Amino acid sequence: MRESTLGALAHQELPFERLIEELQPAREPSYSPLVQVFFVLANAPRPPRELAPGLALAVREIETGTAKVDLSLYLEEREGQLWTIWEASRDLFDRTTVERLAATFRTLLAGIVAQPEIPRPSCRSSPTRSAPRCF
Repeated sequence: MRESTLGALAHQELPFERLIEELQPAREPSYSPLVQVFFVLANAPRPPRELAPGLALAVREIETGTAKVDLSLYLEEREGQLWTIWEASRDLFDRTTVERLAATFRTLLAGIVAQPEIPRPSCRSSPTRSAPRCF
């Protein structure tokens, strides 16, 4: 897993469209050609808002109304807090399901922060107090 991740990070600058062009995966119209899930950690520092006197930068989130893949989770640390954006295909996930995924993820992160010495996977109760889930 470590080697696979390091290999992917070494090529992270490669545009996704070029990857598709080079690999030419078999096209199945019912799902994305290479991946169905994105996990994006934006950990690069943001540029200063004021670039020069009279020239300011504003960051805006844009709602496209279209999911690039079946499910995406974007994470960004801002001012000591972890911000998340969930993007899901409406054909596959309803709002309740995505909210449940987000609550389970929040529970997982809270458990990691509370007990970082415990290796994962480890079983914990789900946020709804139903059957235990393993992470």
